[in-house]
Amino acid sequence: MRKRSMTLIEIFLAFILFSILLTSLFFSYHYATRSKAKLHKLKSPLQEERYASQRLQKILPKATHFTSTREGKNLSFRFDRGIWKDPLLSEEVLATIFLDENSGQLTLSIWPCEGGEPLTEPSQTIPLLDHVTHLFWEYYSPPNPAKPVDPKQVGDLSPQQGWQPTWSARYSHLPSLIKLEITREPMGEFTDERTLSYLFATNEPILYTKELP
Repeated sequence: MRKRSMTLIEIFLAFILFSILLTSLFFSYHYATRSKAKLHKLKSPLQEERYASQRLQKILPKATHFTSTREGKNLSFRFDRGIWKDPLLSEEVLATIFLDENSGQLTLSIWPCEGGEPLTEPSQTIPLLDHVTHLFWEYYSPPNPAKPVDPKQVGDLSPQQGWQPTWSARYSHLPSLIKLEITREPMGEFTDERTLSYLFATNEPILYTKELP
C-alpha cells in the first residue's frame, strides 16, 4: 500500500500554523526587549542618584570648616581624601559642591591645600549628577544646654539652634546634620520634575541631656 502524499491544502495549513508560531515568538521577543529597555530607562536615573548619594556619603562625614555661599547654593569645605594618585590632591584638600548652571550638573571640585593654604592648581572636577535644575543646602545645629562654655570661645560667632540655610566658617563648631535638596528635570520615564532630599551626618555629635529629679 502506497503512502498518501500531502495535499496542497495540508501544506498550506502547515505553513499557516508555522507562521502563527513564528509570529508569536517574534512578538514575545519584541515585548521582552521593550520591557527591558523601559526598565533600564526607569532604573538609570535612580542608579545615578544612588551613585551621587554614595559619593557624598563618603565625603561629607570627613569634612571640616564648612562654608556656604550664594545663599545656600554652594558648599565649600575641607576633608581628608586619603591617598590619591596625585600627591597634591591627597590627604587634606579643599572642595566645593555646586550646581554648574551651564551643564545642569551637580559638581564636585577639588583643590589642594598645602600647608593649610588653598592652591589653584592642580584641580579636579567630578560630575556627580546631571539634569539638575535647583540645589539647596540646610544645616542643623542641635541644642545642647548641658555643654559648658569654654572661656576661650566667649565672643565666638555661633549658629542658631535648628535648621538654617547658611553656615559660616567662623562658627565655633560644625553642623551635626546636612540636608541637600535637588530638583531634577523630567527625563526618561519621569515626566515631571522631582525633588530629592538627602541627609548626611557629620562628626559633630548630637547630645541630649535630661536633668535628674
